[in-house]
Amino acid sequence: MKKNLLQLQTFATVIAVFTVVQFANAQSTWGGAGADQNWSTSLNWSAGGVPANNAVTFPDGAFPITTNVQGAVNNTVQSSTVITSLTYNNNGAVNDFITTLIPSGSVLTVNGATPLVIGNGAVAVSAAITGGGSLVAGTGTSVLTVQTTSGTAKLDLSRLTNFSFNAGGAGGAISLGTGSSSASGTLNLAGGSNNITATTLSIGNNNTGGTEILNLGNGTNIINADTITMGFSKTVGTMQFLNNAGGGLSIANHTGTGRATLNISGEGSSGATSAADNGFMLLNGGKVNILARTLTLANRSSRTGNSAQDV
Repeated sequence: MKKNLLQLQTFATVIAVFTVVQFANAQSTWGGAGADQNWSTSLNWSAGGVPANNAVTFPDGAFPITTNVQGAVNNTVQSSTVITSLTYNNNGAVNDFITTLIPSGSVLTVNGATPLVIGNGAVAVSAAITGGGSLVAGTGTSVLTVQTTSGTAKLDLSRLTNFSFNAGGAGGAISLGTGSSSASGTLNLAGGSNNITATTLSIGNNNTGGTEILNLGNGTNIINADTITMGFSKTVGTMQFLNNAGGGLSIANHTGTGRATLNISGEGSSGATSAADNGFMLLNGGKVNILARTLTLANRSSRTGNSAQDV
């Protein structure tokens, strides 16, 4: 009898441990029904519980998002938290804006292969992350994409103090408006400091169209990317300082010590088309240091019918 009781206790312990592991790997979905806006409040999560090393999703229309105006904080990472991905699916067409606050002293670490996901369909998406804290995204080879299947996707970090992506890693990619859609994407970098590492940085590269904008922060911007392209095929791609207010920009390859390749307005497709491709690198008022191996401007050699334009 004692032996059987011991076996039952051991079995129960194994089941309990297994349940905890399953919970820790669930997806946390924001509901916003708690008495405050804190991530640590369990009632704010409609599924998955308080985030801990798992995926986090803000669905379309989640309370209290629909009651807020653009830019108003409606969720707060009040203490340092580690998750695997952060997805914003709000539909900007009905004004359900999402603004996440990371206060000073807090770090939100998103360490998955696709750490930040902005939108999941054919709707406009608008999300912002603000505060005196830091957003650390990527594992060294992660991919950050700001794009819906159509419409406009926007991620605004301009009121955040620090942002790093794949810092010190082997590469990965940042893609605005790539793939097979005419979607437009805008990424506003943090106002304080940005440290980005990528194999490729693409600001518009698809054969259907779209307007893609990378607004640099008005503080420090370090972009270590082997290849930077903007305004390819039928897109308009722009890199500029937010509101033309200036700031600092350093560009090198992904190691930070070698030379990068820059392609401003060009072709990734073939065949005639009446659509132009336009690339703009507008760095007025900024302090810029670019370590480049090759700079190619307005290269449309593989396609006829219109022109490639660069500034």
